[in-house]
Amino acid sequence: MKKYIILWLMLVLYGQAFAQRSSAIKDVHVPDKVRIEEFRSFGDVYDMPIKKGDHCPTYNLLYPNKYSYGNGIYIYYIRGAFHVPYRIFICYNSKTYFFKDAGFFAPCDVIREYPECINKLNIKDSDAIKYLGALWGYLRQEIKTDYGWYKKEDPENK
Repeated sequence: MKKYIILWLMLVLYGQAFAQRSSAIKDVHVPDKVRIEEFRSFGDVYDMPIKKGDHCPTYNLLYPNKYSYGNGIYIYYIRGAFHVPYRIFICYNSKTYFFKDAGFFAPCDVIREYPECINKLNIKDSDAIKYLGALWGYLRQEIKTDYGWYKKEDPENK
């Protein structure tokens, strides 16, 4: 029962983070290598050179009160670019996996990519289930968000 309450609380906090985008998300201090990869994952949307001090606000969905970098599923975005959807990556035992697709554009592709992530990072079954819960929360919130874009409801009609 306690686990369900904690999961519910995490999903509520996650929803609040979306509602209050810039003020509710606490910045996790990610290593420079990860910080650069965050910007690269946006592709053409962010084609400016990355300067020292640039960073994407990053939030740990599994451990919202933990601000140091470690195991978890992370959500991040480009500060000030409210038309650019959130992206996610998973860190597990010092290895990082960036999802190729954003949940807003291709939620089914994110779901299809999750088993690849589990295999590449060698995630234990119990941890994979926790990460899947956070991934589900991310996708449920993304499907409700429009970022100022027109999007068809059916993920098959991209």
